[in-house]
Amino acid sequence: MPLNRAPEKLSRAVYALATKDSTLRERLTEACKEVASIGPIPASESSDELPVETIGELRDLIERITRIPGIEGAIAATVQTMDAEEMNEVATSIVRLYEEVAARQAARGRYGLGFKG
Repeated sequence: MPLNRAPEKLSRAVYALATKDSTLRERLTEACKEVASIGPIPASESSDELPVETIGELRDLIERITRIPGIEGAIAATVQTMDAEEMNEVATSIVRLYEEVAARQAARGRYGLGFKG
């Protein structure tokens, strides 16, 4: 089930956005690779770990960041076409999804979301 990897992958994505010594486009590409590695999420996918709204947002984000095919990969091709505003929107979506998942995990007494780089 792809969703049981979502907390770790979102943590890694936020880490890539916040700590890499590179341009926003390069950091976003790295972060998007982590998010996309959660995998395609079937419409019927459900999880005790994630609310339905979060699953939908995650599915939409994965579709958004893989929408353009390219020789170097769909993510790199898609991020390459983004302007600064769209890159900021995607980065904000990643952070927001991470916050939602982390808050839900904390509310359930699970604090093992952190990524140690």
